Amino acid sequence: MVTREIKARDIKKKVQEILFEREMEHIYLDESFQVGTLDRSRWGLKEQVAYWVSVIFGKARTAIHWIDIKACYEYWEELGTDNESRDYFKGLLDKKYEYISLDGNNRTITLFDVDAGKLKFPKGLFSLEKVPNIRISQKLNIHDKDFSKHLRNKFYDTDIPMVIYTNISLSECGDLVRNINAGMPWNPHQMRQSRPSKLAEFIREVRKEYEQSFKKTFSEKELIVLTVDEFLAKLLSYTAHDKHDFSKNALNILYEEPAGVISTFLTKRDPWFKTNFKSFVKAQGKYHFTSKNSLLDLWAIISDYKFENTTKVQDMQKFVDVY
Repeated sequence: MVTREIKARDIKKKVQEILFEREMEHIYLDESFQVGTLDRSRWGLKEQVAYWVSVIFGKARTAIHWIDIKACYEYWEELGTDNESRDYFKGLLDKKYEYISLDGNNRTITLFDVDAGKLKFPKGLFSLEKVPNIRISQKLNIHDKDFSKHLRNKFYDTDIPMVIYTNISLSECGDLVRNINAGMPWNPHQMRQSRPSKLAEFIREVRKEYEQSFKKTFSEKELIVLTVDEFLAKLLSYTAHDKHDFSKNALNILYEEPAGVISTFLTKRDPWFKTNFKSFVKAQGKYHFTSKNSLLDLWAIISDYKFENTTKVQDMQKFVDVY
């Protein structure tokens, strides 16, 4: 594989402009390039408030990375060497998107949460260059009538560094986001999910569709940092591998080479897996499993019944109830 030079332009956008792009639904959030979910930051409130303060006081210098969809589409349309990338960008253009968010999801979600009034500014004494000694005596959100108008205006008017890519391919997007975050503590499954495929999409969709079913056994943090996605991938890996392997290496291969698993288990040709997988996920949500391994064992029984004994579970909820 040839390593190409990626072109980008460095710009700045005011917070208000970024919020406008979001409001107008110009920004496409491809889950392959996010280390968490799209609407919830993996940062806690402490980290979000710290970033809010950093934005106002000129300390938020790390760039947010976006892709210029129109520029990339025109590049690959003219070059004619990568139809997959061309069609990907064309599809997003047709849906009126202008940018893809490649990196900076925690920061952009924090900006949105500040604007939505979800965060409260800390108490203390603060100084802007033109307005010194601003005393904050109580925690307020940005829209509270007593919140400092100087801090409010400074937030919305602050320039955020942006890197805008103009000739990147679809396959290079995953490479780049992994490179950007190479020094940051991504967990293994966040790395796996950066590889776009129908398999990755399926796992994400099951997690989102049945999110309420996971909340008794999995924590909110585990939902955000994709621990649930990894658990679902383990269930699929158990069924897909002859040796029932769901080790770290097996999961890596599952995402790096997904074609065979997609063809066998995720198509309409044999709907057993998708139907029973979803039924199982829904049924287990009735209980709090103190051991996630016991939950995996339960799926192993169901899978073995089907593929080793050709026995189907007729009523998934009753089966889980008995277990």
